[in-house]
Amino acid sequence: MKHFSFLLLVIVFFISCKPDKKDPVVIKPGIYKGQFYHTSPYIYHAPSNVTLTFTDQRFSGTSDQERFPAICRGSYKTADQEIEFVNECPWTADFDWNYILNGKYRVKIVGDVLELTKQSGDDIYRYQLEKQ
Repeated sequence: MKHFSFLLLVIVFFISCKPDKKDPVVIKPGIYKGQFYHTSPYIYHAPSNVTLTFTDQRFSGTSDQERFPAICRGSYKTADQEIEFVNECPWTADFDWNYILNGKYRVKIVGDVLELTKQSGDDIYRYQLEKQ
């Protein structure tokens, strides 16, 4: 009986200690302005000024530098602490497609500041934006 009580206590402990799943991130609809950064150990990239608009699971945006980053329009969905963009615009093959706002990014929101980060190898692509 002693072993059964101990086993039951261990099972209850493991069930109660499973990690809490975080709520999915919620991006408030609206216009966000800020900078895009590409960090690489091999080359310096000056940041660019970007604007992103989020509305009804849709996004659109612009950059003050051509294709740095390459933002057009599309849809997005959030899960946990990530956002996944689906770009709907065609792009030519003469530049680094990691600059296209497409795929999964980690999301961090503090107040009205939205940070989106994607890593590819040693390179980090980061948007630092503020809701207007």
